[in-house]
Amino acid sequence: MLYLPLSATFSQITSNNSSSYRGIHDTHIPQAPKWRPVTVLDEWVGKEARPISLRQLMVFGRSLTEARLISSANYVRTELPTRIAHRIRDMQRLPYVVVTNPHIQEVYELYYAAFETFRRVREIKTLDDNDKFCSTIASMLRAHLTVIPKLAMGVLQCSELMDNTELDRFMNTILRSRISRRVIAEQHLSLTETFNAPWFSPGAKLSETEFIGEVFLKCVAKDVIDKCGRTINQLARAAYGPHVPLPEIKINGHLEANFPYILSHIEYVVGELLRNSVTAVVEQNLRHHIPMYSIHAQDQAAREELMYKMRDKCIPKPHQIEVTICESAQHVTIRVSDRGGGIDRDELPYLWSFAKSHKSSDRRLENISQVPKMAATLAELGPADGIWPNIDPQAADHHRGRERESASFRKKSDEWDEHDKLDGKEADDHHHTKGKGKEKHFDGGDKEDDPLNHTHPHASSLSSLSSRPPNLRLGMGLPLSRVYAEYWAGKLELHSLEGYGVDMFLQISKLGNKNEQLTTRATMDAV
Repeated sequence: MLYLPLSATFSQITSNNSSSYRGIHDTHIPQAPKWRPVTVLDEWVGKEARPISLRQLMVFGRSLTEARLISSANYVRTELPTRIAHRIRDMQRLPYVVVTNPHIQEVYELYYAAFETFRRVREIKTLDDNDKFCSTIASMLRAHLTVIPKLAMGVLQCSELMDNTELDRFMNTILRSRISRRVIAEQHLSLTETFNAPWFSPGAKLSETEFIGEVFLKCVAKDVIDKCGRTINQLARAAYGPHVPLPEIKINGHLEANFPYILSHIEYVVGELLRNSVTAVVEQNLRHHIPMYSIHAQDQAAREELMYKMRDKCIPKPHQIEVTICESAQHVTIRVSDRGGGIDRDELPYLWSFAKSHKSSDRRLENISQVPKMAATLAELGPADGIWPNIDPQAADHHRGRERESASFRKKSDEWDEHDKLDGKEADDHHHTKGKGKEKHFDGGDKEDDPLNHTHPHASSLSSLSSRPPNLRLGMGLPLSRVYAEYWAGKLELHSLEGYGVDMFLQISKLGNKNEQLTTRATMDAV
């Protein structure tokens, strides 16, 4: 198939005298995106991103003053268009037939619109300037919730048009950059909320259990695993019904190990690892004790009917899942070991790939299409009804702190929210709902903030945006988890014993002194 790579010059792409372009445009690509002059983009691509570490985020936010808040705003103001520009250039370097895929094209347009918006923001000089800038950031964060599923669908549809290794490299780069932008943007929003809060006192000493912005100072590994385990068990119960026994999740090792981290990142990774293990162990147990289960495993209706018929059958409890925490001088390692039968050898080459094998593409496309928006947090792994178990105290503290933002910023956010509807309902972005005196529960009632009984801090925004069925498998949990793990210089590895089980190893930097791992440089000659 003949296609025109976007590494051609802009004049070559837009020239009406280019017969090769006309042939492609007329024959294969009836709706090409609007390409733009790239002189301004070149200027931003020529700039380097300035990576940060968790420790820098903590130190900067610990002694928050007006001058520091303004400095943070201007850092974000210049970093966002720089990082977005490099990713736009990466998309322009894709083969033309790939970047004109409807899903990739939509992401391109979102990125270009964001780039144009942020590059035009003038220097932040006052707190009023900062509040307006925060509203712009929140708007963009909300608009870009469609990026992950759009990219995933686009990559699957283009898996036969481009080398899968290159597609995976593109996906890893663009997703890591996306995480980096959301980290600095959400951190600044949180710092602004803190600064504007009536309870905030500059220079006050923070306890070890508090957050600085989005960074949790003392993330206890055991607590995270406990919380994720409860969520995944609830998810499995919704998927398999009340009569299917679930595996016990046993935690051992260095139970007091802790580290600074962004809670939503570690929760997502641990949640995905436990979800994979629980699913594998439960289904291995069902296949062993219910011979007909293997036949109906892929058909939800037939599987539910079979499980109902077998409700009185006494199914033995499956093997437990062992989670071991190991703390060293510089790292905390979490090992998740299961006896779920291991991974088929045919699937191993595609385990960390977003493109996957062609034989599963159609099913994955259908599944991903059911999740139009995705922020990749633990909240989205929960059941579609949005009902959550009580959460642990550390998340409650985070949520309670977010409840105390100033009335002025809250009013601006509410005014903006009035003009933004998603699917006919108000989509309460978590940076705004966290500032309400009350929070909206999914049982239809408003309840005062209660650390012992409320929704997950992210649930209000994400559960309404992504009603993900409990047994819906997207096939991107492991590769996306690895992107999250490697972002803060960690590692995620997997060892499979086919016919027995899997060991997964998550290594985390304990000190928080590792810079975010960015692949920011795009080539200057792309267009």
